[in-house]
Amino acid sequence: MNLSNKYYSILTKIGQAQFANTAALGNKLKLKMIKVGDGGDDNGEETFPKEIDTKLVRERWNGAINDLYINPENRNWLVIEAVIPDEVGGFYITEFGLYDDQDNLVAIGKYPKNISQISQKAVEVVYFYELCCKYQMQARLNSVLILQ
Repeated sequence: MNLSNKYYSILTKIGQAQFANTAALGNKLKLKMIKVGDGGDDNGEETFPKEIDTKLVRERWNGAINDLYINPENRNWLVIEAVIPDEVGGFYITEFGLYDDQDNLVAIGKYPKNISQISQKAVEVVYFYELCCKYQMQARLNSVLILQ
């Protein structure tokens, strides 16, 4: 894991085991939900995700993953998209987690402090993961929040 990057994501211990089972046994990993949090502070506290984490410091929103695909321009990037509805907001986002169909935290990440405001436009959360190394996923610098 390269922690020299200010914003990153890592597989949790559960995620590492699931990826190992996927490779060894051919099991499918079913990513179902994304959760975002504010790091435990209303003003958005910086977090430092660890492999042993099993939940976000403080969850503020969760929702289904809308799309998950390999980037056609870079086959090493896994793109994960979710939409925070327009009626949800009023909190900072500093952390995120990817959860499987059993509500296990598979990957956790540190996100650039960004406010989710109640507005007339939904917020699309787009994460790019670089599939590399044995059990790592590293958030790309171009992890972004895009207003639709």
